Amino acid sequence: MLTRRACLALAAAGAARASGEARWQPVLTLDEPGYDFRLAAACFPAPRTGFAAGFSRRHIDFGEDNLLFHTEDAGKTWVRKNAPGRPLDAFTLGESHVWLLGPNRLWFASDGGWQWRSLSGPKNATSIHFVDHLRGFACAGRRVYQTSDAGNRWTVVPAAEAPLFPRELNWNLIRFRDRAHGLIAGSADLPLALDAKGPDGEPLTGRQRGRLRIPALALLRTSDGGASWAPGVAPAPGNLASLLDDGETLTAAFLGDKLTRYPGTVARAPAAGRPWRTLLREESVAVHSLALHEGELHAAGTHGDRIVVMAEDRYGEWRLRPVHYAAQGSGARFFSGPRGEPWILIPGGMILAPVG
Repeated sequence: MLTRRACLALAAAGAARASGEARWQPVLTLDEPGYDFRLAAACFPAPRTGFAAGFSRRHIDFGEDNLLFHTEDAGKTWVRKNAPGRPLDAFTLGESHVWLLGPNRLWFASDGGWQWRSLSGPKNATSIHFVDHLRGFACAGRRVYQTSDAGNRWTVVPAAEAPLFPRELNWNLIRFRDRAHGLIAGSADLPLALDAKGPDGEPLTGRQRGRLRIPALALLRTSDGGASWAPGVAPAPGNLASLLDDGETLTAAFLGDKLTRYPGTVARAPAAGRPWRTLLREESVAVHSLALHEGELHAAGTHGDRIVVMAEDRYGEWRLRPVHYAAQGSGARFFSGPRGEPWILIPGGMILAPVG
């Protein structure tokens, strides 16, 4: 029996072919009666070989299954198998070096992700990144971990806990332009000034001080592959969701309160300092992920429960790019496709590929 999502997908695919407007089309849709699906990560270790990782939860008894979905034809067909544990993130440097992160556990595969070997994972980590086959980093709340032996042993990066950083801090993104130059970024809350006042100049109550916050971006920069780090923190338009670094500028997507008129902002700032210059701020649009492709900056996010993609051309104009009608969810994230083009992962159970 076809589910509602499957029927919508079939109808929308026909309409898209007729109009010639379809851009991002589903290549994997997880939608079975009696199950909830959650995709955590996806990657392509080779041009034709890739996998998506997540889990399913049964409605009848709330039991869970950890899942991998493999493709060997660049995403045309997918094979389902069990994952070694609950996936949180994945990273690859090619078919011979694939890592899958789970709660307090890490797995390694040398065959594109078919057979996994268990490693000791960094505690409470939510994201990983490897600079080469030996050196890697992991974000874990207020802590950052590093490894120099491919993930067998992990140690704390002391710079991530420098006194400069506020108490309210969550490291969540790792980006390296090359083996030497990289950064680790996170969202922080700057403390309110002791003499902070309300909009009419009145003193703030304790409850007001507890609710008000000054969002900030925390950064650790390295130019020697992580041997040393330069810390920094500055106000930001919201909580960090995505970040691009070209060495001269930072381009970031920030999320704000979902109930506000503008729940998301894309902004750019010089790498050496601030302030942020707004690039994109649309009513009711929350941007979760950024990608550069063919000279254009792409932003993926949500408008209500619909997935939207916008692209900025060389003249600074933003335009909506067609996305399949059935692409719905609470978030969207770009990842690198078979040829390096931006594919989209929807945590609720869908992967989209660009066509045309």
